[in-house]
Amino acid sequence: MTSAVLSGMKGLDTSAVEVDDDQAPPTILANSSEERSALAEMDALLPPEMLAASPEAQRLMCLRGRKYSATRAAVLLPKILAMLSSLELDPANPGPKLLSDLKSLKVVNLPSHDTSGRGLIWLRLRNHRPSLSTPEDFARCVAFVVLRLLSSDPEVQRRGVTVVNDLSGLSISNLQPSAAKLVFSLVFPSLPVRVGRVCVFNPPFIVGSIILPVMLRLVSSKLRKRVRVLSSDPIDLEPYVLEAQRP
Repeated sequence: MTSAVLSGMKGLDTSAVEVDDDQAPPTILANSSEERSALAEMDALLPPEMLAASPEAQRLMCLRGRKYSATRAAVLLPKILAMLSSLELDPANPGPKLLSDLKSLKVVNLPSHDTSGRGLIWLRLRNHRPSLSTPEDFARCVAFVVLRLLSSDPEVQRRGVTVVNDLSGLSISNLQPSAAKLVFSLVFPSLPVRVGRVCVFNPPFIVGSIILPVMLRLVSSKLRKRVRVLSSDPIDLEPYVLEAQRP
């Protein structure tokens, strides 16, 4: 099964994932006059029909997620709409399968922030069952959770997210390479979010010693620099996520 996972990771492409660094967050504040000016600049770049169909909150999300570059935000907006259509995802009306996936807590957003003020996405892949969920199901769940977090917190839109992949209790049977490839090729590149850190916590031996090193060679160098592989000791999480901020 390990060889099947490794084979399935071939073709992994993370080049379009928006990766943040540890520089200062944008100087433009949410709901400021400077932000309104940047939004007007973005709106001027959009086709009239797209401008009319996109709520202001959605356009602001794009603008904040691309550090107030009106050009990049205008390019991102149709990507979000195309991704939602491709996954048949209506954030306001999650279907029964999505509700079931959310109930499993395989992907959750936390109300707290990491030590850099970023939002927190927590993965528990031990709760993922590939026999019951397609890659599209998993991608839909990730997209919904990230959008829910972004919609609830303008500061996360501005600062980005840290993803904690808690691999405690993971089995090889929980891994679904095609789902990971879809998340990295479709979901994250289409979302108005910057990935500031990925913490891989407590990987089982075979994952940490064989699968993860291969996967890290496949990801972009920029994303690889943001990955931290941590032991089973919770103290290793402390520089990134304080104990009080964890689930």
